[in-house]
Amino acid sequence: VYKRQYQRRVRGCDFLTEVCLFFPVQMEEETIILKKSLEKYVKEDDARHAIEVLHRLDKIEMQVKILEKTGVGIAVGKLRKHSDQDLASQASKLIDKWKKLVPQQSKDGKDKDKKKDKKKR
Repeated sequence: VYKRQYQRRVRGCDFLTEVCLFFPVQMEEETIILKKSLEKYVKEDDARHAIEVLHRLDKIEMQVKILEKTGVGIAVGKLRKHSDQDLASQASKLIDKWKKLVPQQSKDGKDKDKKKDKKKR
């Protein structure tokens, strides 16, 4: 059943993005490739292609572990102040989306989620 569903999904969509949703290791590799592509396009001042890469990153079901390992969040974060407004706007939206994945931290640096768990016990 799983294999059939997987094959059906791959046929009807963007192959690399969908493969990344099924295999976390490949998702990490895809994220690294996209990060390198993004850095290349920004260095070449090619905003149109950089925006396309940001759209691809937006389609990936990102995980905090992958953000930490790849450093893609830092690369995208630097683009929030880019001179191209469309690129800066897309980068900001992506960073805002990814920030929602990270557990909220209180002023003393402890996770709020952990405090809630302790109170429930």
